[in-house]
Amino acid sequence: MGLLDGGGRPRKPTADEAREAVLQRLMPKALRVLEQEIEANDQDSWRAALRLIEYGWGRPAEQADVRTEPKVEELTLDQLPALRAGLLARIRNWLGSAPGHSGSTI
Repeated sequence: MGLLDGGGRPRKPTADEAREAVLQRLMPKALRVLEQEIEANDQDSWRAALRLIEYGWGRPAEQADVRTEPKVEELTLDQLPALRAGLLARIRNWLGSAPGHSGSTI
């Protein structure tokens, strides 16, 4: 066999390809077992369902990125115009994407 005829060792799958192959092989059986547990009213079947979801789509982030905006009452007089401008920009953007809206009235 020469270099040009495709001989040699097959390409090693990437981690994503290997994970996908294992999921395709195991997911049907896992779904059947989970369905049996749910039908048997097994109280712990949610754990198995959660594992299937994690393996299929990945674990969710442990901590959510939550941004909180300051309360209006806590803003200084210098910050209020920026708040107003930001709110008006959001409203214009929202109105611009609304169906049937032809222009800005704000």
